[in-house]
Amino acid sequence: AASGPRITPARLLYNLPVAWYLRALSSFEPVAHIDLSALAHNLGEVRRLVGSRVSVLAMVKADAYGHGAVAVAERLVSQGVDTFGVATLDEAERIATVRAGSTCVVFGGISPDEAARAVALDCEVVTDSREVVSALAAGAVAVRREARVHIKVDTGMHRLGLAPAEAVELARFAAATTGV
Repeated sequence: AASGPRITPARLLYNLPVAWYLRALSSFEPVAHIDLSALAHNLGEVRRLVGSRVSVLAMVKADAYGHGAVAVAERLVSQGVDTFGVATLDEAERIATVRAGSTCVVFGGISPDEAARAVALDCEVVTDSREVVSALAAGAVAVRREARVHIKVDTGMHRLGLAPAEAVELARFAAATTGV
């Protein structure tokens, strides 16, 4: 009988030189596949859980987390989703052809310079800025429309959004602003 430590696949990998790992990792490309049928099924489960009176917003930012925002949005529209969330106006523009008649909410915010574009794309914008609200209002009035805004409130992480009292102040400002 042989003596000494038992050699297992894990022990073999553990004892390989660092250069082997670096070579292996340099050729590794992660791949994510999405099953659109599973997506439709999962949406059905969400709807079953929340009920028919609750609207579902499908977050498709970052190219639907790498799964292809256009393909995902097309499938979700066919399943009755009418609200999409994105991070940027560029993302909203990419899915604009898919979401005809749907709502798109830009969660990443915009600069005042982008307000006219947001209005033209018919996007709702999440903001914590009076300047953005004013720019959206001006852009909307110029084309006889109404801009829709959501006020970003800091919910305790102290990274993004306004303190509750400041959020109320901005909400009152927005409500009193023509074009919003």
